[in-house]
Amino acid sequence: MSKLYKFISWEIAVIIFSWLFWRGFSRFAGEFSAGAGGAGSFSFSSGFTADVVVYFLILAVVACLGIMFFGKIWQVLLSGALAGGVFLLMARLPAQTGFTEFNLAAVGILLLFLFYARLNIVSESKERTKINARIILSRGLAPIILALLLMASLVIYQSPGVKALEKASKIPPAGEKFVNSVIENFIGNLIEGSPKEKQTVAKEISRQTINQINAIAGPYFKFAPPVLTAALFLMLWGFHGIFVWLGVLIGWPLFFVLKKAKFARIEERDTKAETLII
Repeated sequence: MSKLYKFISWEIAVIIFSWLFWRGFSRFAGEFSAGAGGAGSFSFSSGFTADVVVYFLILAVVACLGIMFFGKIWQVLLSGALAGGVFLLMARLPAQTGFTEFNLAAVGILLLFLFYARLNIVSESKERTKINARIILSRGLAPIILALLLMASLVIYQSPGVKALEKASKIPPAGEKFVNSVIENFIGNLIEGSPKEKQTVAKEISRQTINQINAIAGPYFKFAPPVLTAALFLMLWGFHGIFVWLGVLIGWPLFFVLKKAKFARIEERDTKAETLII
């Protein structure tokens, strides 16, 4: 198989896994938007399914290995453009946004971090006498994962339910349910009386607590979309180390499989090295 056919087949893989990831994420974003806007309920266990995480990791690994195999600037640019194009098409599903300034900026972020990943991969490859796929992958995956998380956060920020919080005058139903559950579980046991009396008192405490929260937080609801989006991004970014190592666990065996399949090979070459002499 010629280098051109290898590159084309790899770009097809980029398109496929980009589509699979953003399709799954659009479902998650839609449920998150509905939960934030009060039109439905949301939980990470139901919304953020395992297939979304798997496709996320595979997409990052495919992009990283693509830079390792096809590291020319125009090839990285084309890969980023294809992945960004799929993102723009799929971003219309949860928020009906499509080609917005934020989404175009997200594609720019992706390209920027792909070139940063290329810089890491090329420098790591040239500085070693033996190619260590594990270390190269770990250095290349970090900026790619960061770019994908930033893109996902921008999709969440533009979703209708999250944007609706700007005009909200009270916390959404999901927030009220959370307050009610906290009071029932932690304060309900401290209330004396019959079960019916306990329930009545707990409801009254919940009502007053929610009113106090609305009175205090009401003027600041206009800042809720960026704060909520930033909180979600920081929470996901807290797992970036785990994402990188999971990506390495996927990419490392895949690299050796491709090497055994003659998709790529490693050659020994004589290189000149600088030596410091005093």
